[in-house]
Amino acid sequence: MDTKEHSEDKISLKRYNEAISLIAKYKRQEGKEDGELPKFRKWVDLKVTKLPPLKLIIDGVLNSGAKMTVGGDSKAGKTWILMDLAQSISRGTAWLGLNTYKGRVLYVDFELQEQKFQDRMNYIEWKRGYKEPPADLVTWNLRGYRLTAEEFKDAILNQIGAEQFDVIVLDPLYKILAGADANAAGDMQMILGNIEAITRKTGAAIVYGDHFAKGNSAMKKAIERISGSGVNARDPDAIVTFTENEIGGAMSVEFQLRNFKPLDKFAVAKEKDSPLFERRDDIDPTRLAGMPGQKPQYDGKQIISYLPDEGSLETEEWFNRAKTATGISEPTFKRIRSDLRKNGHAVNSTIDGKSMWMKTAKGMILQGGVVVEDEGVTADEDPFA
Repeated sequence: MDTKEHSEDKISLKRYNEAISLIAKYKRQEGKEDGELPKFRKWVDLKVTKLPPLKLIIDGVLNSGAKMTVGGDSKAGKTWILMDLAQSISRGTAWLGLNTYKGRVLYVDFELQEQKFQDRMNYIEWKRGYKEPPADLVTWNLRGYRLTAEEFKDAILNQIGAEQFDVIVLDPLYKILAGADANAAGDMQMILGNIEAITRKTGAAIVYGDHFAKGNSAMKKAIERISGSGVNARDPDAIVTFTENEIGGAMSVEFQLRNFKPLDKFAVAKEKDSPLFERRDDIDPTRLAGMPGQKPQYDGKQIISYLPDEGSLETEEWFNRAKTATGISEPTFKRIRSDLRKNGHAVNSTIDGKSMWMKTAKGMILQGGVVVEDEGVTADEDPFA
């Protein structure tokens, strides 16, 4: 054999080995590290098989072994949202009004310096009034470590070993792309295949943060707002999107769920002087920032006019009068009603189990009516007492 033929044989062998390696890589990333697929099962056999139950993690949203994306604009507060969620699950406390079930959480932080991560977790515990740190919250700081999805899968499974976790949080997902193209379906199938392998090996639910594509999110369906390939929308079992609301500082929360029935959208806003979010049922979640067309305008002067000048009115009756006349939504009505009470334009009290409302003198001035001096109704007094 001459030198040329020998060289060609070496190149062919190299290409063959590369092809074999690539095939093995795809098998591993599809969650088949042992190289064997499960065998066929007759339905009559599967029907009577006692399968281990799936643990509920977030009521109506997430169960063990499933994948959930938390999507939002860059710098919208996703890390605060995910850290707050991790604290809630590790304690079994509510998260944005949704019940969670206590479980062991591993939080993988790719982005924050460990000192800043520590500061944020301490702040959450203080702000939420938690007395002790949760024993079931484990952290892993990987800022500055460049890992492919496969390398990350191998490393985390090696670290976990025989430990049990109910939830693994990855913040954020893009940190394990490591040069892969987020817009390429093949690349994202490989990335998410490795994530799937982690859930299959550990039984844990995986929650990861992802960012919206550029452009007006209000013009897209919720499932299409996250950047990258369409695989990103098709693969997760739950997609939770936080989209900017037309009310400044608020976001609308929407759910795309595979394993649970549809869940109504709602709005959140940052708590006063805090980066943490709270559920706000007085904000209309359907009104996204950037929606085309003229926005309906409502104000306190208009809404208080549907309360009588004398006497009181039940909450539902007040809302129905305002809705019939203006078409106002219930969340917007609640927001304005809350402002009217806070500003002393209206007061309410419960009588025989019903919430009744009455204008104050200040409210009549807002409306432009005439104040009757001897009514004695002021912003600081309860006329129902």
